[in-house]
Parts: sequence; structure tokens; C-alpha cells
Amino acid sequence: MTAIKVNWSFNLAIEAGPRLSTSNPPIEVTGYDFVRGLIPKGTTTAKEVVLEVQPTAGISGAGAKVVFLAILGEKFDSLSYATAAGSATKTKLDGPQILLGEGAVSLLGSSAPTKLYFENSSATDDLQVEIIVGRKAS
Repeated sequence: MTAIKVNWSFNLAIEAGPRLSTSNPPIEVTGYDFVRGLIPKGTTTAKEVVLEVQPTAGISGAGAKVVFLAILGEKFDSLSYATAAGSATKTKLDGPQILLGEGAVSLLGSSAPTKLYFENSSATDDLQVEIIVGRKAS
């Protein structure tokens, strides 16, 4: 398989404080998936929205490793997600979440998450999320 190079960068500046910036090294993947989904207002665990972030056939488990995952939303204060259906353990999406490297992705508790389960506690707004997952063959 041909490697796909993913270029990325990170900049952080604290007013009258330190600045951090990095963009190396590029991440090489053998495949990626891009998903966009609308999470309806008032979505709870009983009605969570399932977004498939990568195919399950032939690449999950020992066959593939997720090496980066980025989740962006249009409004962050109402969104949360889990890696298992009906999970009581939710991750609040209170800003963009970008996990670079297998170590960072392992914080989700899975080496190859295939689905994310979203909730939207907003009473007024349906919210869009965008997810990019990059993986490589093991």
C-alpha cells in the first residue's frame, strides 16, 4: 500500500506569555475516513447518534491502527461522545479534539475505534460535527 502523508500544524500563544508551535513530523497513513454528521438537539444516551468513523470489515482490531483522530464541531458546549453504545462514560466535546499518534488515540480506550456515539444536550440547536480518522496497516 502506498503511504499517504498527512501534514499538520499546531500553534498556541498565551497573551504576554509563551508561544508553542510545531508541525513535525508528517503522519503517514495507509487510509483515512472523513465523516460529517448532524447531531439533533436533545439527543440523549437513549437516542445517541452513531457515526461510523471507519469501516469495520477487514481493517479493525489487529489489522489496522488508528494513528490520528480529529473531531471538530460548530458549537462545543452541548456535545459529548463515547466509544461504546449506551456508555455512562462520555467525553465532553468542549473544543476541537485532535489526537495525534497511537498513544494519544489510545486515550479513547481502543486502538481502532470504528464508531463514535454522540449526544447533544442543547434544547435549541442541531449541531454538526466533522471527524477525520487516519489509520495504518499493522
